[in-house]
This record gives sequence, C-alpha cells and structure tokens, in this order.
Amino acid sequence: MSKRCSAGSGRAFILRPAPSRLLQAWRIATHLLAVLGSLCLPITWPAKVALLGALAAHAYLRRPGPPERIVRNRMGLWALPESGLVALSLNPASRYGTWWAELRLVGAGGTRRCLLCRDQLPAEDWRTLQLALRRPGPRHNLS
Repeated sequence: MSKRCSAGSGRAFILRPAPSRLLQAWRIATHLLAVLGSLCLPITWPAKVALLGALAAHAYLRRPGPPERIVRNRMGLWALPESGLVALSLNPASRYGTWWAELRLVGAGGTRRCLLCRDQLPAEDWRTLQLALRRPGPRHNLS
C-alpha cells in the first residue's frame, strides 16, 4: 500500500513493495539451469558434487532480502529509509518497462539501483511509479 498527498510541485508517495514472485521464479529457473548444466559437464562425480555444493551455497547466501520502502517527497527527492539514504535524486538512466522498473537513485554515497516488478505493487501504486518515472525528464520505455 502507498500513502499519497499532493501539494506543491510534485506528488509525495511511499511505496511498500512485496516480495516479487516473478523475480523468485527467475532466480529458481536460473539456478536450476546452472544445476542441469553442471550435471552435463564432462567432469568427475566428486567435482560435480563440489560444483553443486557451490551452486547451493550461492543460492542460499545470495538470496534477496525483504524489499525496502521507497519514499518520494513533494520536491521530487527520493529516500530509502531502511538503508538510511535520504535526499536521493532520480538518475535519468532509470528505466522502465511494462513489467519492471529500475530506479537509479543518486546521492552523496553514490548510486543505488532498485529493481521493482509489477507484481510487487498494487495497480494504483504501479501507475503512480510509472508516472513519476515518465515526468521528470527523458526516460527510455523498453516495453
């Protein structure tokens, strides 16, 4: 759910994305493909077991954490409160498509990339995000 208020030059909103089922399915599919590919390699079984163990460890250690809130204030600045990042600006390299949006938020500490899928937000929040990405400047719609 998002919270909105309109005033001044922009629209403020808070996005609370849910975990993405699309990204989870993609992650599972790529790891399964890596497992199948490793089983087809012409290497000894001990080497295959070690490779499968490495794949399992990678899948476990690199699993995504919970998505964090994304806040946009009325002045068009963005924040990731759980990370302690505030006063971020939206980089023109941010991109969006029909099913995804990649936010590149730039601040004093560098650039932070946030990938969101359509299944993470309610329809109204997704439309609000798409409008925010279209408004501030040139964007590349890669639908």
